[in-house]
Amino acid sequence: MASNAIDLTGKRFGYFVVLERFRQYRHKETYYKCKCDCGKIFMVRGGNLNSGHTKSCGCQSRKMSADKHCTHRMT
Repeated sequence: MASNAIDLTGKRFGYFVVLERFRQYRHKETYYKCKCDCGKIFMVRGGNLNSGHTKSCGCQSRKMSADKHCTHRMT
């Protein structure tokens, strides 16, 4: 791993916490192993953490989508 990569272990981003810096893949991108508040463990690219692009494992967007399509038995 590159020594210039910032270690974000233990920091909270949106609905998840970074567990560990995982590894680097092509183009020297650093990935982090994270745990969402829903319990799912997933990988996130470091750039997505720093930009704020990733806020959950996807559970929040699925929840928002389900809420948006809910008719509350009014159809």
